[in-house]
Amino acid sequence: LIVNSFHNEGIIEEDLANDLIPFAKSNNVVEGFFHKTENILGIQWHPERSKMNLNFNKNLFELLFENKI
Repeated sequence: LIVNSFHNEGIIEEDLANDLIPFAKSNNVVEGFFHKTENILGIQWHPERSKMNLNFNKNLFELLFENKI
């Protein structure tokens, strides 16, 4: 996914470890990644933002806490 970014820091895709796969990027900055074989997920995410999609937040929490991710 190509996503927007509100950050001044992050991991550029070239510096991401070999077993980590980016799934969301803004330019060359990784905003989300997962591990090839382990249950590891990283998301640069701001749920406190007032313009966030509340359904996205709800679905993400349900997936995380139901061990579906």
